[in-house]
Amino acid sequence: MTRLHHTPRVDYNQIAELYDSQPFRGKEVDPDFQEFLAERTAQQIASLCLLDIGCGTGNQLVENRPEAPGACLIGLDRFRGMLKQARPKADDIHWPQGDGAALPLRASAFDFITNQYSFHQVHDKPGMTREVYRILKSGGRFVMSNICPQEVKSRFIYEYFPETLTYDLQDFMPPEDIVGHMREAGFVNAGFDLEHIQWDSTLTDFEHGVTRRDSCSQLITISDEAYQAGLDRVRAEIKQKGGDTFHQGYVCVVRGAGDKG
Repeated sequence: MTRLHHTPRVDYNQIAELYDSQPFRGKEVDPDFQEFLAERTAQQIASLCLLDIGCGTGNQLVENRPEAPGACLIGLDRFRGMLKQARPKADDIHWPQGDGAALPLRASAFDFITNQYSFHQVHDKPGMTREVYRILKSGGRFVMSNICPQEVKSRFIYEYFPETLTYDLQDFMPPEDIVGHMREAGFVNAGFDLEHIQWDSTLTDFEHGVTRRDSCSQLITISDEAYQAGLDRVRAEIKQKGGDTFHQGYVCVVRGAGDKG
């Protein structure tokens, strides 16, 4: 086990047992993974080695597993509590503990590496990008996904809990910088896409969501005082306008990808 560098803002060991209790934690097969497999034969797929960095409770790898029979799947996370939840879900997936910026893995070992919604937790983001390049095989692919607060500063949670935007702008790297570090590390065909996602909701729905503070890392990150002030704002608006008042949820997701030549 490698030494874990930097203390993240959120200790997921404390909420690991509750992490899967929210319905949005469920996963579908990763379309980037499917696209990668579509370029290969069944024989080639059976010999692949695939890694999910920051795998959390393992839901994405468990969902991906049937798509790649025979392949080696590894889920790495720095939080022991999250891995404790992941391991019972699949005994044919390896679940090591490690730091994304100092990967305890040999060079040129993986064909496909993904990192979903945890890049902001990594303190040394350029270091992690270099590490991913190091452990990828020639012809391998890296895909990362995360939210992009630079594109959605009017997001509903930011209006009621403005301290979350302050932290998010510090922690979530702009897409251009992500791709820039990928190119510096040696990746080819590096680029990014932005997906703007909207959904209908009500003030009552929003209140229910933010009352479960453990369900949102952004709410855990802010101070208790800032959290309570935001919750009071939500409840005051419900009292003024009614809980059925419509609002539109909105988030922007950045997808960055690159290949090792």
